[in-house]
Amino acid sequence: MSLCKAYPWFIVLCMTGGGILAHHSGYSLIAGAAGGAAIGMVPLLILGAIVGLMLIWCPERPVCICGKCHSEDYDFVGPMYKSQDDTYYYKCSLCDREYRCRGPKFELKTTQGYSPYMEMSKWHRWKKSTY
Repeated sequence: MSLCKAYPWFIVLCMTGGGILAHHSGYSLIAGAAGGAAIGMVPLLILGAIVGLMLIWCPERPVCICGKCHSEDYDFVGPMYKSQDDTYYYKCSLCDREYRCRGPKFELKTTQGYSPYMEMSKWHRWKKSTY
């Protein structure tokens, strides 16, 4: 059974446990079930906070060279051709500069072709390219 199928059962189990505890301690069954549902949602909230912090710490794409466009502001141009090597093309929505992403390397389009711009470090943070 996958986690996606097991998690609703975990919430039902928490609601049942909350209802049983509420019944034996003199509170209403609905209040106990609501408390159990709230406790069952805590792992989901914690996981959401962890994913949000990871996206802030390790953005999917680097900041544009103009400094105004962030990871979520790029326009996806797509693979120009059917590429076998995971090459994706992006465009800054503010300054119209074009970029190419090839694995952990981000390259800026110039008049001579593509020049190295940023690469991913071992901690999945973007740093200036050294190649």
